[in-house]
Amino acid sequence: MAGDTYHAEGTIRAGIGLLLDEFGADADVVLLVRGSHRLPWQRPVPDELLERHPGCLVVDMGVPGDDFGGFRGWVRTFGASKVCARAAVDVLLGVR
Repeated sequence: MAGDTYHAEGTIRAGIGLLLDEFGADADVVLLVRGSHRLPWQRPVPDELLERHPGCLVVDMGVPGDDFGGFRGWVRTFGASKVCARAAVDVLLGVR
């Protein structure tokens, strides 16, 4: 299982740190999740992110199952296809 080999928490912490270093503390951080309610190893990532960066935006690809209402914004796509991803980007950029 990916949770045994992929260190998601560390990877996300490092990525957010690099983003904030480059673009400043007020930079928008977008967390993309898919099936976090089905994969227990993913659950700590949004929980920690909510605690440390509640101003993040979450894009929940696939079938929603978790409540990300504590974040600044939350987009549910109800699918993980390319068209769903494009629609999420349009919403985040204010095109729709």
